[in-house]
Amino acid sequence: MSLKSQYVKKFLAILGTLFLFFVVSALYFAPQLAGDKLIQHDVQQYEGMSKDILDNREATGEDAQWTGGMFGGMPAFLINVKYPAQAVKGTIGKISTIVDIPISLMFFAMTAMWVAMLLFGVNPWIGIIAALAYGLSTYFLLIIGAGHITKMWAVVYAPLMVAGCYYTLRKNVWVGAALTALFTSLEIGANHPQISYYFLLVMVAMWLSEAFYAHRQKLM
Repeated sequence: MSLKSQYVKKFLAILGTLFLFFVVSALYFAPQLAGDKLIQHDVQQYEGMSKDILDNREATGEDAQWTGGMFGGMPAFLINVKYPAQAVKGTIGKISTIVDIPISLMFFAMTAMWVAMLLFGVNPWIGIIAALAYGLSTYFLLIIGAGHITKMWAVVYAPLMVAGCYYTLRKNVWVGAALTALFTSLEIGANHPQISYYFLLVMVAMWLSEAFYAHRQKLM
């Protein structure tokens, strides 16, 4: 088999995998394709709680630093803030808008986990199983229904962040560092500190494990 044929075969396999993820997501949320809209109570509450921030931005052109519309008052950046330097979120992050939610949430959760499995060195076909299991996790379906959108996007990006860290340690330090920086930027841009914190704990555990084995093998 020629080198060109191998690349074509790999490319078709990638397209087929992404198509599978999209079909599964579209079938699960089939009413969306018929024009139905998922009513998410947290989204409705968010629209009300962020109204004073949006009104202030429209009136003054500046972002409010505090809002009284949520839990008796809290920092506005936890609800709605327009950072001027969100270069990654405003470019690469826009890929997530090619499909509307909720289909996009499940599709990108599966895709992100599959890419993460590849970075971990897992067989692509086994990675598909992990990706389907991740995207169809019961908890994810519950938070999508509830409207925890920022939490779900944080869950999408988090496996990539961890995989980038692993790639830095086990494969190519420069490529891994670039991937970790990219995925961490997307994770922070999702603006859900709770999920980021949980996965940072996973990364710390992984880093300590790698350090332990590197010390035993004298590869520090």
